[in-house]
Amino acid sequence: VQGDCIQEDAFISFRYAANLLDGHGLTWNPGERVEGYTNFLWTVMIAGAMALGADPAVAARLMGVIAALVLAGAVLRAADRYRPGGRWTGPVALLLLAATPGFAAEAVQGLETIWFALLVTLGVTGALDALAVSDPAGRRKRFAGVGLVLALAALTRPEGVGVMGLVALG
Repeated sequence: VQGDCIQEDAFISFRYAANLLDGHGLTWNPGERVEGYTNFLWTVMIAGAMALGADPAVAARLMGVIAALVLAGAVLRAADRYRPGGRWTGPVALLLLAATPGFAAEAVQGLETIWFALLVTLGVTGALDALAVSDPAGRRKRFAGVGLVLALAALTRPEGVGVMGLVALG
């Protein structure tokens, strides 16, 4: 379709996903065992959408837009929760997010960038929320959820492991 601007690297995930669905496993070429992607979870999500009959580019864009909208909500919530007192804190945070040069573009370019940003944001804010819980059992339960979210981030991008480590150290 003319006017599309899917990042070329997204097509790597699309090909791996297609080969997975065709029964060849996560391979670039059937019979070759070379890992050429760094976004396992995103590639599996694309494969899931393709299994449902979706075009991978359309699915990746839709998932990116949904992740961007949820990320905007998470940023608004975090701004209001961690910088309370001003009615402009949330709107300014949203404005800054929207003004970030790559935010809107990355949401529709077919890659996992916004999904990863959402998971990291949810993980870090979840950890901050967990620290505020006074009940030890409640705190452990919250941190278990944080661990799950950050594990998903690590499955999405390798640097998610570093985020998980930083949150664990904090």
